[in-house]
Amino acid sequence: MSEKRKLKVALMNCSHSHARGYYWFVGSELFDVVACSVPLEYRDRIFIENLNGVDMFEDDEEMLNAHPEIEAVVMASPNYLHRQEFEMCFKRGIAVLSMKVPTLQLDEYREILALQEKYDGKCFIELEMRSSAELIRLNELIKSGKIGNVTSFCGWNLSHNPVWWLKWHGIPEEIYGKRVPIEKDSNIYRGGALTDHPHIFDAIQYVLDDEIEEIYAETAPNMRNTEVEDFAFLIGKTKNGVVFSLDPSYSRTENPADVIGPGWEQYPKRVEVNISVFGEKGYILGDVYGHWIHHTGKPNHNYTSVRCSGKSDPRVKVSEAFYDYVTKGSKPPITLKEHYKTMCIVDAAYRSIYEKRPIKIDYSL
Repeated sequence: MSEKRKLKVALMNCSHSHARGYYWFVGSELFDVVACSVPLEYRDRIFIENLNGVDMFEDDEEMLNAHPEIEAVVMASPNYLHRQEFEMCFKRGIAVLSMKVPTLQLDEYREILALQEKYDGKCFIELEMRSSAELIRLNELIKSGKIGNVTSFCGWNLSHNPVWWLKWHGIPEEIYGKRVPIEKDSNIYRGGALTDHPHIFDAIQYVLDDEIEEIYAETAPNMRNTEVEDFAFLIGKTKNGVVFSLDPSYSRTENPADVIGPGWEQYPKRVEVNISVFGEKGYILGDVYGHWIHHTGKPNHNYTSVRCSGKSDPRVKVSEAFYDYVTKGSKPPITLKEHYKTMCIVDAAYRSIYEKRPIKIDYSL
């Protein structure tokens, strides 16, 4: 059997907390990391020592111009840079692995889709929970009919806030793209928990093979001194009549630190993603983020969480699927156009909080 050719990739910007989930590309059998771009103000916060030997730049376009051999990028930048980075890449025929959110603004999202069509661009959305064994099993069990017709769904994605070591997460113009008050006369702006936790909005569509029809959302006073929302709580119904509640809040506390490390976490967990699905014949409880070891971190008693999934890590599966997408043309688990629906849900939730009423979701382009 012939060896697989290595895909020439670059890590773009590297200031997203998920970026280091792809540092393993260096030295892998599938990828050849030829360059990375990192803003100077983030170089001491993102474990850049793991990229020793990789040609490093401060500017994204300078990196792409210096390395015309780049075939794909991991777009790990603040959200407000995505529109211009998509255009840089699509014009050059470079495939994009986008961290979670292409953009939160639907008009800008439509511009990105237009660019993709114009240049026949390739984009793969990193929603790694789509590749988790737990979510796949949930989908299989529901389709099997074991719990009968689904009547309700409850999902929550709770975590700490990385704003202390990745400052752009707390700057509305950088995480959301502009400064929009979350409520009338509020000094809290869009760009917090709802922006950073789109997984459960994607998961409910994937697990139920359904679409959200109407949503109502509320927020609560922040527990942190930040300008973006800590809390969001959502209820609604799907087109098939399933009632649901969703909670994507930043409700895990942390010890503010310049760089994440042992002792930054607070009990009980760094991240918690759980899903409950109830049907006419039974129910399913799913712990999507259960593959962690939690310990007290002796001798200093720093509470620490360590991921223990190894090669079953969903990001490894995402990476392998991305490789096949770029080299073989296989269909990605979720396309840029399909992910637009998830951003419609998030946009409707923000509108509901601001207008204090349920919002019927319009998925049209």
